Amino acid sequence: GSPHNSFFVAFVWIVIGKMIAEHHFFISNKKVIVALVLSILLLYVEYFTLKHFCLVKTNDCYVMLIPTAVLLFVLIGQNTIGIPDGVNTMKCRKMSTIIYCVHLTIASLLPQLLRFMHLPQNNVLLFLFTITISVLIGLLIIALEDRKYFKILKYSY
Repeated sequence: GSPHNSFFVAFVWIVIGKMIAEHHFFISNKKVIVALVLSILLLYVEYFTLKHFCLVKTNDCYVMLIPTAVLLFVLIGQNTIGIPDGVNTMKCRKMSTIIYCVHLTIASLLPQLLRFMHLPQNNVLLFLFTITISVLIGLLIIALEDRKYFKILKYSY
């Protein structure tokens, strides 16, 4: 792996999350949205600048990703999000856990599968295939986990 994907870098995100959770920052939604839009624009500028000068080593290590993520979480955290009636939140939690657990494996195997099938490798297609397959696997596991011979699937996530 690379250093920016290491355990120590995770401390940045852990500390930021702890600060947001404990200090309950409140900034008016208008200011957060303006700052969020500005940080997203700067994130794109950073990305295209690094790509232009061939300095991109991976696709998930950008300085502007930190303020963008923080502002997004502040915006979400300070606003109440109503859950519509009929939405099974337990099923949503299960799905998110399953998708989190399987998406990296799928994303790693798909390029090899597409190469084997002589299909073009487009990042948007890889993303859409990964999401689709991850959701289908999640739905399959949730559908089968209550069946007699598939009870062990409950331990898969």
